[in-house]
Amino acid sequence: MVSNDGGASLKGLAEMAEWLPHTTRAILTGLRKRGFLIKRVRDDKLGAVYRLSLEP
Repeated sequence: MVSNDGGASLKGLAEMAEWLPHTTRAILTGLRKRGFLIKRVRDDKLGAVYRLSLEP
């Protein structure tokens, strides 16, 4: 979901994985620590939107 052009909201990721929001954020942090470039962008309607970035 985060590799889509529009990214994914925290709520969408949590619902898809059937996880709590804090668990979902922890997974995203773990991916960042493993070298994945995940950008967090604020959206007025969706809140935080996470996108996988190909730029360093």
